[in-house]
This record gives sequence, structure tokens and C-alpha cells, in this order.
Amino acid sequence: MTETNIALGKRIRTLRKRRGLTQEGLAEKIGTSSKYIGEIERGRVNFSVDIAEKIAGGLDVGLPELFDCGHELDSAKLRTKIGEMVQDADDKALKAVYRVMKAILR
Repeated sequence: MTETNIALGKRIRTLRKRRGLTQEGLAEKIGTSSKYIGEIERGRVNFSVDIAEKIAGGLDVGLPELFDCGHELDSAKLRTKIGEMVQDADDKALKAVYRVMKAILR
């Protein structure tokens, strides 16, 4: 299991639940087994672009939205990623990030 597989699996689970689908329901929509969907959601399998397209279609999202899973990382990894992003920011972006974070974290 890679960090990417785990984050992508969590993203798929989040999107599926938002749409009120069970693993069985999604599996039926895309023509696969619920066991396979479960394995994907736990980050235990690599899957093809073809399957990714089917999952995205079954969830009524585009591939970019399906793969937008950086926020699905655990807290420690998110803190590291945020720190890396902030470290590379110019002064204008850093000030904007500060204002947004201050507003959110109040």
C-alpha cells in the first residue's frame, strides 16, 4: 500500500458516501464487485485508468476531481505538505495564506 493509494481510496470512499452510494451500489454502476471497491477504498490495489474512469463516471465526477485527494492524507502528512507549500510561497501568497488560515481557524 502506498500513501497515494490510501489517499485515493479515502477520496473515493468520501465521494461515494456523499452520493449516498454503498460499495455494492457503486460496484453495480461500474460493473465490478463490491469486494474490489472495498480493496480500492482501503488502498490495497492498484487499478487502471479504465477503472478510474468508470469510478469517476459512477460517482458523477471528472477524473481531476476524483484524483484531488491531497486533503485525504493523515494530519501529520497534511501539516508537512502545508509547511512545504508555505515555505515556497512568495510574500504576497504568504500574506493571503495567513489571512485565509486566520479566518478559518478562528
